[in-house]
Amino acid sequence: MPHRYTPDPHHALVLIGGGGHAAVVLDAARQAGWRVDGFYDDNPDAPLASEAPHLGTIREITRDMPEHQRPIIAIGDLRARLSLLAENVPHELGERFATVVHPSAIVAGSAELDAGTFVGPGAIINARARISVDCIINTGAIVEHDCWVRANAHVAPGAVLAGGTEVGRHTLVGVGARTLPMAKLGMWSVVGAGAAVTEEVPDRTVVAGVPAKPVGRTGRRVEDVEHEYAARATALHEDPPATQAEGTT
Repeated sequence: MPHRYTPDPHHALVLIGGGGHAAVVLDAARQAGWRVDGFYDDNPDAPLASEAPHLGTIREITRDMPEHQRPIIAIGDLRARLSLLAENVPHELGERFATVVHPSAIVAGSAELDAGTFVGPGAIINARARISVDCIINTGAIVEHDCWVRANAHVAPGAVLAGGTEVGRHTLVGVGARTLPMAKLGMWSVVGAGAAVTEEVPDRTVVAGVPAKPVGRTGRRVEDVEHEYAARATALHEDPPATQAEGTT
């Protein structure tokens, strides 16, 4: 049955990136009914070249992209995604970015997915959750009620965000990681694979283990790039959720 993320038949998807994550996005998009025009990547012989036409290099993405095309970043690395979005993708493309949802994913009717987000096979996004622009909710990940995953964050395969968790911009929640209800993960933070987050994670902090403890710091963000990206996120209305649950999941 069609749902609100079913693609418009007049639109075609364009992938930005041609590696492994792009293959996952391509497969999900085709299963969801997207027509795919091709992909942009600096390597014309990228792995995706055997499955879709190569349209050009990253620098050849322009504001004059045909009106029927809807781009999506199909690169898993968060820093690479940030640089592309801030420096190479024209802001004029704005809200034309696609939201791609695999047909096996479950998205609650009251959940919100913003432009540029990818939801992988078997993922679950529950009631009143908010997924901001350019996020990845990967294979089998669970985002419980009232969570807020902020811009350009990646919830990796099998990770679980308990109710009311807030994930900061550009943050990676690793494979199989877990959070307790109402957890707060700072901007640019990394939660290691299999970790269990029981307390707040500060900005630019790497945590690992059960319970998760700080084990390092991520590199300082590039201020100019982050400033440019913040302008994009703000333009696409990255606002807090209207309500935030105070209970547990």
